[in-house]
Amino acid sequence: MILIQQLKLQLQFKMAFVIIAAVARNYVIGDRGQIPWFSDDEIRKPDMKKFRELTLGTSVIMGRSTFDSLKKPLEDRTNIVLTRNPDYIAPNGVISAKSIEEALDISKFSKRDVYIIGGAQVYKQTIGLADRLELTELNTDYSGDVLFPEYRNTGEWNRVKVEHRKKFSFVTYERT
Repeated sequence: MILIQQLKLQLQFKMAFVIIAAVARNYVIGDRGQIPWFSDDEIRKPDMKKFRELTLGTSVIMGRSTFDSLKKPLEDRTNIVLTRNPDYIAPNGVISAKSIEEALDISKFSKRDVYIIGGAQVYKQTIGLADRLELTELNTDYSGDVLFPEYRNTGEWNRVKVEHRKKFSFVTYERT
């Protein structure tokens, strides 16, 4: 019921729920707590620039492990961290939420797009709610133990924009 209310609110304010991620051809997004391609500047630098451009001034929702990997809140964004730990004390600049519903409730006041920035469990929980995917699709497979949810062959997404680069493409999908 809460998700339905959020969708109604979303339509009212014209805000979108957007998943943003870098995804290898074989769906890998991580390996033992690291991003496998992060040392490749030809991928990392333009990917981080695009991430910043899209998320600046918005609310970003992430799992606690993703936040811990960042070491500090992302500047000029409302940082919402999901945690199941009732004793979690959010650092300055971070709002904690115990569920996706609570995080969406917190973010509704921004009246701007809300970005889901990871990790894998949060992507899995929100892919059915997202209006749009903003993906950096890598042209190669990587070894890893963390996968992005299936989206290519589900019939739920239309590719609406593609910007090709040498090792990857920036791709925007909208829900059908």
